[in-house]
Amino acid sequence: MKHTLQLRGQWAGRKLIFLLLFAQVWVVAGLTGAQAQTIRYVKEGGSGEGLVWEDASGSLQAMIDQSSSGDQIWVAKGTYKPGDQRWHSFNITKTGVAIYGGFNGDETSLADRVLTYPSSTTLSGEIGNSGDPSDNSYHVVGIAFSDRSTILDGFVISDGHADGEYDDAIGSGIYSVEACGVRSSPIIRNCYFANNSSTGGGAFYAQGAGQPLLINCVFFNNTATDESVGGGAVTISNSEVTMINCTLVGNRSTYGNAIRNEGTLTLTNSILWNNRPLYDGDIQGNDGLDIVGRGRSTLRTPSIRTSFPAWPIKTPARLLWTKQTEICN
Repeated sequence: MKHTLQLRGQWAGRKLIFLLLFAQVWVVAGLTGAQAQTIRYVKEGGSGEGLVWEDASGSLQAMIDQSSSGDQIWVAKGTYKPGDQRWHSFNITKTGVAIYGGFNGDETSLADRVLTYPSSTTLSGEIGNSGDPSDNSYHVVGIAFSDRSTILDGFVISDGHADGEYDDAIGSGIYSVEACGVRSSPIIRNCYFANNSSTGGGAFYAQGAGQPLLINCVFFNNTATDESVGGGAVTISNSEVTMINCTLVGNRSTYGNAIRNEGTLTLTNSILWNNRPLYDGDIQGNDGLDIVGRGRSTLRTPSIRTSFPAWPIKTPARLLWTKQTEICN
């Protein structure tokens, strides 16, 4: 893959410094011993300390920074933006913190949450002029130093635009990255990725060692523009990604309309539908394929529909070009 990246560019500078400083704080906090679980609350326009709904914080990032392993963050309906600079993102850089969206703002238990789909809680990269993606966030969410106890559940993730250099050119919705030799293996659940664009991994990019798990997620109308990277919705670079009950529809790319796999992909009970080449009428190489790459892909009971209804597609394999493909029906 021509665009295999290490931590460098914007993340190697501003973001890596932030991650390292935060990791040091986290280690020190861990030495103080086990603490009771804390739930922190976020509301659009809030200005409080975030320990009860009535005194909710308006800053999701502040609540993430204050949380420790075992804590939860409940985010009420509304739209939240990571900052006013393109390199700002919601940085999730610790294990054991679960972040839930879709609350009305008066719930007393997680079971009280009535999660709509798409969620009523949006994390948006639309930080500049409305309708102009050129000044949107490079990454809406950045995840590192995470494991399966790191959870993001119940959000719309939209309008990221990664058109910068190096790491700021990929994964505009969520960028999950191995950092300092530490894997990134979060659970992303009940999330709706829409209108994100980048040179590669239009909505989600998994970089380096890690095992991200995506459950009940929808990828709609995301775009990747660089054929050396591809993956209109998802790009996997040396990671092991599992997708369960996911739908990828209406995504576009010059290479791998839905997914570019240069690692390991397991796709279970998922739908790929109407993902198309970025340039209609100019189909070259693997433009017409929904999943491409040199990685291993395992498909379990998939439903894959061709972008071109006139093609006599009889098996999912005809929409794939991967080094190793196992189809399990």
